[in-house]
Amino acid sequence: MYFIKAVVVCFIFIVTNNLANAESQAPDQDGSDNSVLKSKEEFNGQFDSILSLGFRPKKGKADVNFLYYSSKYSLAGYLSSTTSTNTTKLADFDVSSSYVATSFRYGLTDDISVGVNVTNAFSQSSKITYTSSAKTSGFSDSSENRSGIKEPTLLIESVLNESEDLLIVGTIGYAPSTGTRSTQNSLEGGSSTKINLDFYKANGNFEFSAGFGFVSYSARKSNLENSTSETTGGNQITAKVGLNFLLTPQASLLIQFDRAQIDSARTKYSTTSTDYLSDSTGQAMFLLGYQYALSKDMAFLAGYSNTSYDATSGKSGTLKITTDQTNSPGIGLGLKFKF
Repeated sequence: MYFIKAVVVCFIFIVTNNLANAESQAPDQDGSDNSVLKSKEEFNGQFDSILSLGFRPKKGKADVNFLYYSSKYSLAGYLSSTTSTNTTKLADFDVSSSYVATSFRYGLTDDISVGVNVTNAFSQSSKITYTSSAKTSGFSDSSENRSGIKEPTLLIESVLNESEDLLIVGTIGYAPSTGTRSTQNSLEGGSSTKINLDFYKANGNFEFSAGFGFVSYSARKSNLENSTSETTGGNQITAKVGLNFLLTPQASLLIQFDRAQIDSARTKYSTTSTDYLSDSTGQAMFLLGYQYALSKDMAFLAGYSNTSYDATSGKSGTLKITTDQTNSPGIGLGLKFKF
């Protein structure tokens, strides 16, 4: 029974880890007009507007973004055997998250900038309500609330191509390990390397974007209730497309769609020789956002998102755990500055 509980605890760690990320030429010249934007035409062919998706700091300049985000979802977990077709409902899972993501970038040259992303989780909570049959087998309802700062990501961003209406940017990021994951902190428990390639195309009052990203994880270590674990794999590939429409010289409407594919992962426990194998899965996110430029150097952000998590499955020996597909609505508020 303890082994089954350990597998379920690992499954919870994987599910809650699916929750939740934030990102952005300043024409600051002596004697320049300090109005927000002179006309809609300034948005076309110039990625220096604070409303532009392709905005980035030039040499000696910097920008900082703050984003508060909150989301939640519920799903059901099922227990079965690889040697049987019978499936029994195990529990209901309720997961919620709220955090502030901060990003800072500084331009070393007009084409190269360095930066750091830091996420401070106010709350990453999960509640497990077991079925009556599961409770008769020894399971008890439980909950946890994790919080704190996640591993910071160090970034190098380079402009690969730039013309009046086209911008291509490549980014490399590294998040060093800062500790072991537990039921109290918000750490991943290991390091990660990130590579992104983003394209921006301006056309009149419209700005189109597309991008690809890859995240590779090192082994992640976790302290469980009565044991420790180590997870390998779970690398992620993401593709995204977006549209930014300038409504007025001071405001824009943003629509974005992301699709991520997550590789299979293996978790080893200190208390058993049987590993837990989670199958590959995926998730898709739709974002509707609004930006308002309070000045040419500061903008307010607001958005609504809906993340669709694919059904998941995993097994350990002959034991198999699955979940249904579920949706996670979320809201975000933020500010971004350039200086």
